[in-house]
Amino acid sequence: GESFNQKLEKSDKSYKDLYNALELITSQLGMIDVILNPKSIEFGVKKKINLYRLFEKIKILFGHLSNKKQDITINIQSEGWVKDCYCYESIEFIPLILIDNALKYSGKDSEVEIKFEQHQNNLKIIVKNIGPQVKDENVSKIFEKFFRGETAMAFSKEGIGMGLWVAQQILQTHGSKLSYFKDKRENRTIGLNIFEFDIKTVDRPKPSC
Repeated sequence: GESFNQKLEKSDKSYKDLYNALELITSQLGMIDVILNPKSIEFGVKKKINLYRLFEKIKILFGHLSNKKQDITINIQSEGWVKDCYCYESIEFIPLILIDNALKYSGKDSEVEIKFEQHQNNLKIIVKNIGPQVKDENVSKIFEKFFRGETAMAFSKEGIGMGLWVAQQILQTHGSKLSYFKDKRENRTIGLNIFEFDIKTVDRPKPSC
């Protein structure tokens, strides 16, 4: 291959996994800036970003981990073409945080489902997984700094309780909000968890005559 991407595509799986792991670490380290200085969320200028492609990219980076750890499948669905959004670069941390959170708290041989629903100039993104459910009294607390519920800590030792707080700060800066729901018909500790948010989109440019 002539380009780096062509050479990477023809490389052994071990090299691809290593490259994706390094890309993932680089992205995760970038979140430290937001944690230390939340104002950095608004650094730069807003630009057109396609969140569907962004989630696909992060899915690929997490691919080797999801298969290696628990045989978890990441499935992204959309009914059609997804419009772009005007966002700060910090929006790139949203799929990183939500997919990481879903993988961390998913049971073995399960599926993380990411769905895009588009309604005119409004895009809804829904992330579902089967894992430990948040207790009713802790639902509002999961978006606070350093909070981890008892069921989460019992299920996974990873994490310090900062991801969802960072995601909420980023989305609020974009005029949105991250919400959590669960299947209340489930009385067990393990059940369906749903995170979702809405964000404004921009119209696709009309082709010139």
